[in-house]
Amino acid sequence: MKMKKILAPVLFIAMIFALTIPAMAAADVVPVTANKSAAIAIDGARDDAYAGPVDIAAPRLNATDGFENAPGAATGKLWTAWDDSSVYFYIEVYDTTPNQKDTANNDCVEIFLDWNAGQGGPDEASADTPFWQIRVFAGPDADGVTDLGGYILTDAADWSGNSVFNDVCTHFSGPLNGNYNNGYVVEIKIPHPDVAALTEGKKIPFDAQICDNMLGQGGREGQMFIGHAGDGIDDNEKWHTPSYLSGLMTLGAAYVAPAPTEAAPVADAAAPAPDVAAPAPAAHAVTSAVQTGDNTLAIAGIMVLAAAGAVIFRRKLFVK
Repeated sequence: MKMKKILAPVLFIAMIFALTIPAMAAADVVPVTANKSAAIAIDGARDDAYAGPVDIAAPRLNATDGFENAPGAATGKLWTAWDDSSVYFYIEVYDTTPNQKDTANNDCVEIFLDWNAGQGGPDEASADTPFWQIRVFAGPDADGVTDLGGYILTDAADWSGNSVFNDVCTHFSGPLNGNYNNGYVVEIKIPHPDVAALTEGKKIPFDAQICDNMLGQGGREGQMFIGHAGDGIDDNEKWHTPSYLSGLMTLGAAYVAPAPTEAAPVADAAAPAPDVAAPAPAAHAVTSAVQTGDNTLAIAGIMVLAAAGAVIFRRKLFVK
């Protein structure tokens, strides 16, 4: 009997722990829901239809190849959207030392997309569902060129080259709010590979990285991500390992612009009431007042005369 009493709470605690494990494992996944819009313009200005923001502020884990996550490394925010053929990213990078494109000064944003995982298929990329890494530099090079870098992985060993994204992606990169002292902004339209139409509810694993060359020399002193894929994983492996991505984008419903708010109509000021002349006093009222005054004087005079007469009459009476 005692054993049963002890066993019941132990089993209950074990059940709670078992239910908690999946939640703990999924804690590193950053959910993002993109708005659908067919009106996004790639011009460096954030359209109202973008959903977000999502922070890009998780420093790289287990840096082992000379990169250091130096204090003060650039961070950013990311917004998302989609239409029937493409996904869109708008990214603001808050960088106090931005370097435009250069072989040594490679401040940039990198976007990772796994077009297949999350749909019940394998993590590994394939020819039909490739894994994309796209690099967008902070701005044009000395010749004013703003070309894109990156790779497409179609299987464990088959990478295609850097220039392919210039042919398929529309992008903008330049100063944030018109001044590189504020940082820089990246906006890009990335078309879906011709394997399946994008549909509402589809889930796409992705990640975004901000690479910060703080010293203006070769290499990067900072790397920031949306989040970490899991404990013990070197985030630098994300560029070729789809299962390490920490963002999961769900293609959401169509964006509906809020109805314009109209100010309540201002009521016309009420016209002042016309002046109304006070009615003239009635003539009989004036006459009555005058008559009342005259009667009072007459009565007073009669009383004075009566008193005087009484005095005279009394004197005469006593004189006799």
